[in-house]
Amino acid sequence: MFIDVPKLVDEGMGDNTNRLIEPQTTPKQIADAFSDIKDNAVETLMAVYLKHDLTGHYMTHSIGGQAWCALDKHSLYGFGFMTRARYVVLVHNHPHGDATPSKQDIDVLKELHAGMKEFGAGIMHLLDFMIVAPDGSYWSWYETEGGDSYEDGALSISTNTHSDIIT
Repeated sequence: MFIDVPKLVDEGMGDNTNRLIEPQTTPKQIADAFSDIKDNAVETLMAVYLKHDLTGHYMTHSIGGQAWCALDKHSLYGFGFMTRARYVVLVHNHPHGDATPSKQDIDVLKELHAGMKEFGAGIMHLLDFMIVAPDGSYWSWYETEGGDSYEDGALSISTNTHSDIIT
């Protein structure tokens, strides 16, 4: 059976995705847009799929436990391609109250960045990896690496990214 993907995307992807009509140009804008997950008792991972104009779709990718959240890379990449995303922003919460990334967060960030570079073949990029905390604070890989506005595009990841944060 042939599925017309552009038609499917244009008509909506069902109840598991929502549209972002306004361009999302900064990490602060994304943190504010997804601040409702900060109070969740378990880790919740949101995937934001942005097109060239920084509009797009978002969905709840996974709901985990108090200190973990599963990540299905194939579904993450697949949905990105289906929505014709240029960029992916991942946002999750830390229920324990600290927005500082864990070693596991940094490992996943590096793995995803490399995977999108290889799998996406330059078509889709990891734009940001964010953590929100119950106190309203957030951490953004994009800002930590010196990015200001998403309009500047994706950043390259250094080999020692966040080594000063990881203990």
